[in-house]
Formats: sequence, C-alpha cells, structure tokens
Amino acid sequence: MPRNFTQHKQNAKFLKLLKKGDKKTFAQLFDKYSQVFFNIILKKVHDTNTAEEILQDSFVTIYNKITNFDVKKESLFIWMFKIVQEISLSALNTNLKERRVKIKKLVDENSQSILYLIYFYGYSSKEIAQALNISENNIQKMIHRELKQFSKTKQKHG
Repeated sequence: MPRNFTQHKQNAKFLKLLKKGDKKTFAQLFDKYSQVFFNIILKKVHDTNTAEEILQDSFVTIYNKITNFDVKKESLFIWMFKIVQEISLSALNTNLKERRVKIKKLVDENSQSILYLIYFYGYSSKEIAQALNISENNIQKMIHRELKQFSKTKQKHG
C-alpha cells in the first residue's frame, strides 16, 4: 500500500477524532503546533505573557470551532493560522486602545508632560500624538518646549 494512502487515512482519522472533541487528539495537535504559533505570536506582540495568553485563546477557539474546519477548502495548519492571526490582531488592537486611553488619562488628570510620558512610561511620540489626536509634529514641538523649559529651570537652580 502506498505511503500517501496510509498517511491520508491517518490524517482523516486524526481529523475525525478532533471533530468529535477527543481531548487526547487535541493535545497532540497542540503539541505539534503550539511552539510554531507561539513564535509567530511573540514576533508580533514582543511579550512572552501576552503571547502565551493569545496562544491559549487561539487553541480554545480552535477547539471550539474545529467542527467548522473543511479539509476541502484549506489545510488544517492554514485554518488554524488564520485563527491565531485574528486573535493576535484583536489583542494588539485592544492593547493599543488601552495604551491610548491611559496616555489620555495621564495627560488629562495629572497634567503630565510629554517628556514624562516618554521617559518614565515608555510611550512613543507617535502613540502620544494618536492618543491626544494631534499631529506628531506638534508633539515634537511640545517636547522641544519642555526641554527648553527644563534647561532654563536647571540653569536657574543649578
């Protein structure tokens, strides 16, 4: 019997068990692909904890939606990859929104300087500009003014 036929039968059996919700088979799927997907996610989010959370959410979604997978449309890997991508992008967008809200809150409530936000919170001038809905050029001008003021204050007080 040709090897391809045997492998096809094994793949069909594997997929059938997955679609039935077999946890042992799903664990095998996780073992086979989790490191690959983790590395892909980590390159996007640059944070191990966030990457682990996204990976976990992705595999929960894969488990819950496996019955929707159609081998005639695409490979299992591509189907799973699309889910991982979607969840990763959603997490990145959520994180970006949260950062913008935090910047706005810091500026509004605490009258924080732009320099303070950059040097102590690690925000980029682009992030601050987007959060405050002003141009990045204006942020650069504000930074320049704050640096001048800082320099004057330093000269005054030694």
